[in-house]
Amino acid sequence: MEHRPWPARPAAGVTLPPPGRARSFDVAVVGGGLVGLQTALRIKALAPETGVAVLERDRCGAGASGRNGGQFHSWWDRAGTLEAVCGEAEAVRLARATEAGIEELVALAGRRPEVGLRQAGWVWTAGPGQRGGRDPGPEAAPGPWAETVAKARELGAEPYLEVPRDDLERRSGSPRVSAAIEEPRGGSLSPPGLVAALRAEALAAGVEIFERTSVSGLRGGTRPQLATPGGTVGAGAVVLATNVWAARLPQLRGKLFVVGSDLVESAPVPGLLAERGWIGGEAVCDSQARVLYWTATPEGRVAFGRGGNRIAPFNRVGGRYEGASRWAADVAAAMRRTLPYMERVELDAAWSGAVDRTADGLPLVGRLDGETKVFYGVGWSGSGVVPSIVGGQVLAGLALGLEDEWTRSPLVDRAAPSFPPEPLRTLGAHVVRESVRRVAAAADAGREPPRLASALASLTPTAPARSELPKAPPAEERAR
Repeated sequence: MEHRPWPARPAAGVTLPPPGRARSFDVAVVGGGLVGLQTALRIKALAPETGVAVLERDRCGAGASGRNGGQFHSWWDRAGTLEAVCGEAEAVRLARATEAGIEELVALAGRRPEVGLRQAGWVWTAGPGQRGGRDPGPEAAPGPWAETVAKARELGAEPYLEVPRDDLERRSGSPRVSAAIEEPRGGSLSPPGLVAALRAEALAAGVEIFERTSVSGLRGGTRPQLATPGGTVGAGAVVLATNVWAARLPQLRGKLFVVGSDLVESAPVPGLLAERGWIGGEAVCDSQARVLYWTATPEGRVAFGRGGNRIAPFNRVGGRYEGASRWAADVAAAMRRTLPYMERVELDAAWSGAVDRTADGLPLVGRLDGETKVFYGVGWSGSGVVPSIVGGQVLAGLALGLEDEWTRSPLVDRAAPSFPPEPLRTLGAHVVRESVRRVAAAADAGREPPRLASALASLTPTAPARSELPKAPPAEERAR
């Protein structure tokens, strides 16, 4: 299997600082992923005359932005956490903002087909082991989404529909799914295609993009200075959108935890998928703590991933997340358990990526301590495709010195919970991960998990409960 997280593309429009020559911009964005590009685009939309540079150590999208599973949905699945952090009104506003963000993605895909967007629904599934037995039947508890659904209803929203039992396999692609809900406005897209589209839009808006340009130093003050191989870059404001590499900053080190996500991709089997009726492009995930997620691509491949595999000791990333990791075989085995008809299908590619997690699953956005001109937006793990649009709005407002609903959001400069200090954090993470694996294996086999493993696995938040949902209409009646 090869390492193929994004397609090769020409470096048209790439600029580099001339060696030994200082450059100056109104705003310098460090990081050319989704959040960095969205921030640059939002700044140009709000203040077109602003000089904006994006500095990327590799290529745009070379981190998690180009390596993820290509799933998008709203923030209603995190409404409870949003409410706890920001209050009810702001939780609703932010969740609605992600709904608007999906519409922005749809519009972008209309202009730039490389996005590859298919608004076929985000399907959240539970297998028998996540519902209390081998085949618990339709009356068993459906999975850990009940509190999510109830919270959305409490806040005045009905984003989810129950997937009818006789439609589960067609919508999820898996005969092992025994219950599911869906967010119809969600779906799948091409991560590298989205990055390429945003990069092209940024260049067209006048943003200068400096790829293969690492930042080796940051000096704060009234006009921050960035050290690069080609010279010094000065800026009126600096935005750090560096994903996992922000975990090296002293101000953020205790609030970020770096883990790995791994994906495999099959050879094209469009006929086999058509036989199963699984050709809509749904984005699918399960309910495990170490989540499985999968989709069928337009080319008839299956892209299948698992989160929470590799743990970065002491948050050290380096080159550990390049290429297929030792977890690729584990992910391939999970794919064949979940989609048994793929047992004999060859795999064409495998890759991994580093993910920056926060303790509560919400991003960190704000100002570096004592640096009123240096801002950060990190921790977009789990569902960052659409929230990155919200992040761009917040960070653009901060960089431009605006006072509006985005910069005043309680999400900004929040007192986020911290992880335990090292070495407890790294050691504890390995213990919890192994316990989660043992509990999941026992559930899949219909066995009671060991008590100690259950107790340790409970440190990963779950909320299994029951909920009644409106039935989804037949596929032909759903507006996509």
